[in-house]
Amino acid sequence: MGKNYTNYYEYYYEKKETAQFSIELLLLITTAIPKFISLCLGFFLFESLRRKYKYYFILFIILIILSQTVSGGNQKSLGDIFIIGSIAATIRLYKINARKRRKIISAIATAFIILFLIFSYSQYSRLDARDISASDINNYMAAYSSFNVDHPIFSLLGDKMGLGVSAFITGYLSGGYYGLSQCLTLPFEWTYGIGNSVALSSFTELLFSTNIYEQTYLYRMEETFGIPGKRAWHTIFPWLASDVSFFGIPPLFVMISYFYGKSWKEVIIYKNPISLLLFSLLSILFIFVVANNQILHGYDYLLITFFVITIYIFKHKKFNIK
Repeated sequence: MGKNYTNYYEYYYEKKETAQFSIELLLLITTAIPKFISLCLGFFLFESLRRKYKYYFILFIILIILSQTVSGGNQKSLGDIFIIGSIAATIRLYKINARKRRKIISAIATAFIILFLIFSYSQYSRLDARDISASDINNYMAAYSSFNVDHPIFSLLGDKMGLGVSAFITGYLSGGYYGLSQCLTLPFEWTYGIGNSVALSSFTELLFSTNIYEQTYLYRMEETFGIPGKRAWHTIFPWLASDVSFFGIPPLFVMISYFYGKSWKEVIIYKNPISLLLFSLLSILFIFVVANNQILHGYDYLLITFFVITIYIFKHKKFNIK
């Protein structure tokens, strides 16, 4: 997985130098919305599906894992499956007795542990593909960060798994708050509602030859402090603050949280499939708060987000029937 991930991005950046459009991008865009809908409704309606469609859905999941997780080293695809599958399992908790409920909770917890181990192994695999080990990793780290290889996590798990777990915890779950702290020291520069998304700013640059990204907190942090804006995660907040300022983030999250709760209520009471799409999308947003603005980060999720919000605004009330 790690070698495939490294090879993919070498190819990606080489391709980016010569062309802005590719067959991979076309496939990513055209399959994004139907894939997201199929994941959400497939898990949600799995019990009521006819047998052959259950087989189709299982094959669909296997193909995602093979084509993205294994061959591309992409962790996000596996994370999406876990998140959306866990939502469907949580909804099921409301329909069953306490004994069966404990089994589902145990299954979710077990799946979480397995996923954590897979992600940690993936982090080690990526480093190993570049011949980086615990003994020399600090030679490759930026000046503002380093690994303490004498930490008990290395003695408990060993150098390989200890390095993988450490890289996952710091790279994805906690390391971004340092970049956020540096962004908080910079003045606000408005990015016209575009700076919160890599996909939007790239699309704008392609159409108008205007690099909005250079006005974002992330870019200016890199210029000021030498901390990479795109090659490391710095939480969702600098992305959003580039458009609404850090003072605008609390009211923005109040509004998002309102619709998060509203969509959950509509799923539980009415089994509303459109509300399920919105709830799943916002679950991904909240879970990736520690990393970035995931639902607007790539072209695929940018399309999914616009589609889900639009269909929710115009169609979701139609399904609010007990």
